[in-house]
Amino acid sequence: MVISLKSSHIKEILKGSYISLTMRLGGYALAFIFLIVISRLFGLNVLGVFAISISFLEILSIIGNLGIQKSVQRFVCQYVVEKKEDRLKGLIKNIIIIVLPITLLISLILYLMSSYFANSVFKIPELEITLRIVAITIPFLSFNKIFIELLRSLKMIQYSEFFRDISSHLFKIIFLLILLRYSNKIFIPILSVSLSIILTFLLIIFIISKKVIYQKNLSKNGRITINKILNVSMPLLIASFAVIIFDHVGTLVLGYFTTSNQVGIFKILFKLAVVINIISYSVIKIACPQCIQYYWDKQFKKLRHSVKDSSKLIFLGTLPILISIIIFYPYLLKLFGIEFGIDRIIIIFISLSFFLNAVTPFVGILLTLTGYERDFAKILIITSLFKIILDIFLISKYNLIGASFSLFLATIFWITYSTIIIKKKIGVFPLYIPFYNK
Repeated sequence: MVISLKSSHIKEILKGSYISLTMRLGGYALAFIFLIVISRLFGLNVLGVFAISISFLEILSIIGNLGIQKSVQRFVCQYVVEKKEDRLKGLIKNIIIIVLPITLLISLILYLMSSYFANSVFKIPELEITLRIVAITIPFLSFNKIFIELLRSLKMIQYSEFFRDISSHLFKIIFLLILLRYSNKIFIPILSVSLSIILTFLLIIFIISKKVIYQKNLSKNGRITINKILNVSMPLLIASFAVIIFDHVGTLVLGYFTTSNQVGIFKILFKLAVVINIISYSVIKIACPQCIQYYWDKQFKKLRHSVKDSSKLIFLGTLPILISIIIFYPYLLKLFGIEFGIDRIIIIFISLSFFLNAVTPFVGILLTLTGYERDFAKILIITSLFKIILDIFLISKYNLIGASFSLFLATIFWITYSTIIIKKKIGVFPLYIPFYNK
């Protein structure tokens, strides 16, 4: 289980991951501060309303970018390898043409239906105004997700990770503190998030204009058509939608069957477990473009080594975090003002789900970015349907325990299914198993 630091793959990953890890740690710290402030100043009920609103925002922003958030990585990495960077300007232009009208339409529909969702579906009247704020924010978040991936694919890690992990979290805390001076109404938390997303969008546009288009002197539009973008992106939309449903459907089903208080508790437990992903997230953001280039250069031996080395590094770095959360979670909950006991089995199921996802990051990436988008989409559709059925059945009967157990079962299902397909299609075993070296 010893990692050789002499490996060129490990050296490059560790070097690049330093920036990503630092940004990620800062982002997690700021996100925790934000949730602690909401939980202590507004209470679990408001935190629950906030969580439902965020789920709407995340799901609809993914639908709005039509899978381009994922496909832009493939286009940019391919252009860099083939030295066809002149196509970037045409790519950016056509992305705007595709995404803008779709996100505006989605925003309008949600704005008009906010009253129905709040009063008829969730029976939380206060949700109406927060959903209207979400509707206005959707186009900005959709573009943020796409352009951050564009910057990362160009290996502009300091910008991509700052915008992903620092700016939005920092800005929403600043906006929250400013707005609290004038009001403490229920919509203040989501309004803070909305304003931070819009400000981040403006900064991203400035960086792309200055550092990508003008600095690279992209005077040509290149030959990248809207149809080509959509042909690659649409299968990835299904995959992205399935992933976001996997992450957020539990929150929405909890909101339907239980109370906003229960949703608030689930949001906190979920956020605690997300910390388990920190090593995986930081390593994979560097290893992913490296693996894609190995694939397109047909350097399959290097691809296998990179996957193996990265997976081992993630496993060894993540295991101590998992153990720490399971042991110390009662003390962590007190930071949010939760003094009453919560079943340990809930945090165990949620934490193990995040751990399994964290140590198997290549399960989705290898299929998504090597031409097997449709296979990956099929896997995620089946898994998401399985997860929705589990959520409805288990949450309606067992509330929080049901939500956590559903997440755990669905995670095992999709990792097993994906691993079998990857081994068959690509010939790479995407997992690290201690003491198993084959």
